[in-house]
Amino acid sequence: MPESEVLAQIKALLKSIQMPEQLLGVLLEHMKASHVAKNKFHLGAIAGLRREYDQTRERLATLLDLRLDKSITDNEYDKKARELKEHQLELTIRIEQHQKGDG
Repeated sequence: MPESEVLAQIKALLKSIQMPEQLLGVLLEHMKASHVAKNKFHLGAIAGLRREYDQTRERLATLLDLRLDKSITDNEYDKKARELKEHQLELTIRIEQHQKGDG
């Protein structure tokens, strides 16, 4: 059987497949609601992660003040600053993932 005949049959078959209007409308509404819910989830997650990022930034500033006041040692400062900066990096990655819709 020639390829053109097979393609013609497939086209005819695909044209015969129809979805009832009512079902199509319900499906569209469901897809829209799902999209809105997904966006809402990502926006909420981003807001929470940004609050946590800001809190970590404030802790780094406080830590620096403690070091400048000589309330903590260089080693204590270095260790905690490294932990906080690593946490900031993790938060940045998670924020970017949610911005892309992957989180």
